Amino acid sequence: MGDNLAYEIKHLLPAVAVFSAYGLPPNRSGFVQCPFHQGDRHASLKVYSGNKAGWHCFGCGAGGSVIDFAMRYFGISFREACLRLNKDFHLGLSDNKPSRAEISARLQAREKEDAKKEADSAAYYQVVSGIVKRNYGFAGRRFVDELYKYGIIPQVEERYKDLFKLLSDRDTTEKQAMAAAAIICADELACAWVLGGTERPLTVDQISEFLASKATVSAGDRGYKYLCDWVTQNSNKLCTKSENPNQEVLGALEDGRAYIIRSVFERILQDAGYSTAAMISYLKQNNLIVTRGRNNTRGKRINGIPTECFCLVLPPVDLDDEDALDELPL
Repeated sequence: MGDNLAYEIKHLLPAVAVFSAYGLPPNRSGFVQCPFHQGDRHASLKVYSGNKAGWHCFGCGAGGSVIDFAMRYFGISFREACLRLNKDFHLGLSDNKPSRAEISARLQAREKEDAKKEADSAAYYQVVSGIVKRNYGFAGRRFVDELYKYGIIPQVEERYKDLFKLLSDRDTTEKQAMAAAAIICADELACAWVLGGTERPLTVDQISEFLASKATVSAGDRGYKYLCDWVTQNSNKLCTKSENPNQEVLGALEDGRAYIIRSVFERILQDAGYSTAAMISYLKQNNLIVTRGRNNTRGKRINGIPTECFCLVLPPVDLDDEDALDELPL
């Protein structure tokens, strides 16, 4: 097969149109669930806009042109993919090699089309920027004015609760469900009050595609619980000074916090298969370690020697929970 047909297909067929026609319409951000690997629950395949852009999956690494997609999707050869796309999209292209005059004419036509698109984009930008400049600051004031009308806030609160319940039923965490519900609620109000209903607001299905699953988020939770269990199991080795010279001291326990020697802390996580950097980031984000300025560690005297330690905040103990009291480090 000559290169001409493939060249024309790549430049005439937008990837978005091909994916949509074959039952894989991208979401508003251009992502779709990858059909080439299993377990792609959060749509990791990006379909780029434009005729030449193509597609790429950030999960399995597959990607390429619309021809590459047809080859993989239907399990066919390069030639068969070109012929199928030509037929399915009624392109009416010929595999015959064009003359120089035809090539020149097509290039000139494409250059004119590109120039027109660029001019149209510049004109559109001027129009939009003019609207923004003339109306700068009005949208926010209008939103607030509408929000404080009598009886509106209770309605907004009810809508937020409904959205939160819908999102909580999805495979995501409570924290993410709260944030997503607030975003959708605000978008619905803005579309109604500011945009006058000319735009469609975000939906629960659309925003759910960008929420991390419970399993992903729980990696940090599991790591924190692992550290707390380690503290319980090694509480006899967590003391500022040991009376037994032969006993190993790994840190200290004080006021609901476990001071773990830096090298010990890093070894615990590495031995358990956790990323030290990722775990520290999670603990800091959730205020589960006490830091000193920009440093992740705090100084503590262990056996009379100033030592850099990670200060882990231990979970509060329910005094009515007898099992928890039994496990409390002494």
